[in-house]
Order: sequence, then C-alpha cells, then structure tokens
Amino acid sequence: MPNYSTTRRHFLKITTASVAIPYLIPRNVLAQDGNPGANEKVVVGVVGAGYRIREIMNWPKLMRLQAICDVQDSQIGLTIDGNPSEYRTYAGYKTLDPDAVKAVRYKHYLDMFDKEKLDGVFITTPTHVRARITLFALAAGFDVYGEKPFALTAEQGRAIVDAVQKYKRVYQCGAQARSIPLNQWAVEQLHNGAIGKISRVEMTNFLSPVDYKPLEVAEECPADLDWDAWCGPAPLYPFQKMLLGSTEGWGQFRDYDGGGTTWGMTGFGTHAFDQVQWAINKDKELPVEIEASQPDHPKNRSPFKMTYADGTQIVIREEGESNNAFGGFLYGDKGRAEITRGHFRTNPKEIADAAPPDIRRDELDHVKNWIDCIKLRETPRTSAAIAHYHTMLCNFGVICREVKGKLKFDSKTEKFDNEQANNHPSMKREARKGHELPNV
Repeated sequence: MPNYSTTRRHFLKITTASVAIPYLIPRNVLAQDGNPGANEKVVVGVVGAGYRIREIMNWPKLMRLQAICDVQDSQIGLTIDGNPSEYRTYAGYKTLDPDAVKAVRYKHYLDMFDKEKLDGVFITTPTHVRARITLFALAAGFDVYGEKPFALTAEQGRAIVDAVQKYKRVYQCGAQARSIPLNQWAVEQLHNGAIGKISRVEMTNFLSPVDYKPLEVAEECPADLDWDAWCGPAPLYPFQKMLLGSTEGWGQFRDYDGGGTTWGMTGFGTHAFDQVQWAINKDKELPVEIEASQPDHPKNRSPFKMTYADGTQIVIREEGESNNAFGGFLYGDKGRAEITRGHFRTNPKEIADAAPPDIRRDELDHVKNWIDCIKLRETPRTSAAIAHYHTMLCNFGVICREVKGKLKFDSKTEKFDNEQANNHPSMKREARKGHELPNV
C-alpha cells in the first residue's frame, strides 16, 4: 500500500485558464517507494458509478474499493448495494468484494482525490468529462484505468499522453482486445508474415456523431443529481432525462462524444480501429492522408480511406456493406484474414486453424493487466499512447466527412494542412468556463 511516511500534507497548484485548485499529492508520489507489494491488494477508487463499472471490476481478490464517486447518488447505490445478478461472474469470481459496501461515497471527484489514499482510479464517466478527470488523477499521483474513447478530442488525448509520461503513471484504456489470448496469437501470426505484406484493410461503416438539439424547457431533474457537474465542459443545456444512462443516450451527440453510440465511430469503432492498428503493426504511426469519397452524403456516412506513409490503406466501406464490429478484413500478398474480438479467420484456412484448441477468447485479464502493471511499474497493453492513436483514427473519420478534400496530416505536429480540419471539434474545442483542462 502507499507509504504515507510523513504527516505533512503536500499540495500542488493545478491551474486552468480561470481557476487554481489546491490539490493533495499522495506521499508515495513524492517518495516513489510506496507502491503495493506483490501480495497486497491495490487500493482503488471509482469515478462514474454506472453500469460499465459493474461489468469490469471483476478482480476483487486483487483490489480493494476504497472510494466511489458519481454526480448522481442513486448510481452509487446501484453499484454498491444493487442487484448482484448484474455483475459478471466469470470463472467463479464476482465483480465486487463484499467489503465494497464500506467504500466512502463522494459526489465530486476532486473531494475524493484530495481525501483518499489510493493506488489507482477507474474513470468510467461519459466521454465529455473523462479527460479532465484523468488529468487531475494523474497529477495527483494515481494510476488510471479509463474507459474508451479515452478522450473527446485530439488536444485532450495529447494532454493525457504527456501527463502519463510526466508523472510516470500506469494508464490502461478499456479497449480490451489486446487482452484476448486468441487475438494476441492471431496478431503474432500477422506480424510474422502469415498473409504476407498487408497493404489494405477494409472496415465497416461507423456512425459519426450528430448535433444535439436542447429542450426549450427543462424536464424535472432528479433531486440527487448535480446536473451542472454532469454537463462539465459541455454547454449547460436544460436537463433532459434521455441523455443519462448508456451511450445510446449521450453517446450519440457531438457535445458528449465523437460517435459513441453502439455502431458509432468511438463506440464499436474505437475497438475496431485499435484492433486493426495493432494487427497491421501501426501502433506508433498515423495516416498521412485522409479522404472521404462522398463528403455530401445525406446521412453523413461517407466511405473514406486513410493512407499511411508506406501506402498501407484503411478503407471504410459503403453503408451496410460489412458487419465486422470489432476489427476488419486484412489483405496481404500471401492471403487474407478477418480479425475481430475473439475470432480469427484466414484464407488460406490452415493459418487460423493452427490456433491452439484451448486458447481463450475473452478479455477478462484486461483489468488484471492494469493491476499487475501498477505493482511492477510497467506499461499496460492498451497504453495512453496506443489509445491516443486509435482515437485519432476515429477523429479522422468524423473530420473527413465534414471537411471537403484530401487532408494531409503531420504526425509530428499532429496537425492537418487544412485550418478547417485543425479547428474541427474533434481536434479541439472550448470548454465551459470553470471546466477547462488543468494545466498539468
């Protein structure tokens, strides 16, 4: 557990454009000698007590839930006191340790970060508030498990990558394919040339976000919900119940996500782009050209293509042309492959048939990988840098559908040759006053 060897409280002034917030820095961050031992439970907090956290906190023997935070009190109750049948029970273990009922409950994450002695934090909030919370957590010395997409804009993503490096934190993004043993085996075969040099990947047509039309008159807001805090950096619109809950509410709208609804660009698309970049060994590269073929598509669902410096292309197919939600179709000079979550098919068939018969097809170890890396101070499988690049592919898709012409992109500066594209809300946007990104 963290070694709090001094009684003096250490504070850091974290500034935004308009505020300065005194902030507690855990003592283990200053001493760098208080990481949990191999046999100790990792002490964690949760920000965002919705259904998703009830799905992924499935290693209670390895971690202890110390604190939980949500802007709506009833969500905390559902997670801590709710129906255990909601929780996954893979391999004989339950999602939450029985001691989770003792977790300290908070409405606002800065209060939790200031008062609790934590090793790590799960951030499972709506996307639009995620980056700000992540940056405060990293600066406070907490390791972070963040849901996908890990940031709303390219500017936010770069800030997170830089903060992870600056504070030497362990960051894991919830794109779980990299923890599926079958996918690990399949990617190894592809990297070893099983289908030869891959020059083209084809993927399904993911949805772009739509613009939200706020109500003229607010609906009745639940008494236990801090609506202002829920809106965070987004505009403070009149309350509408439909926005709460899953990504099928807030996730479809640009103010809150980049297309996070199920078949959206940052919904299934995040998983698919992550799998594809991994499969073609482009984790440290970004495309240099992006172009939509039908920029005036009536549904804003134009096919598009992204081209890497070596000519490798990712092609988004016509609407309804394919149905691979979590991966893509890869074309090499020695064969073809389809890879998705827990599935691998090839032509020649014998490549995929060579997979060990007992190889697992689930992602249960993704949280465990984060916990292991917290103890060993290693980089987890879906690091912040990897998450930034696959999220950028989602951003590229949204941008090229709305900015006409072939766009050239410079990975070093992370800028386009087109100012309209550089100023697109998928690249950067102004936050509501008081909710700006902290200057960490």
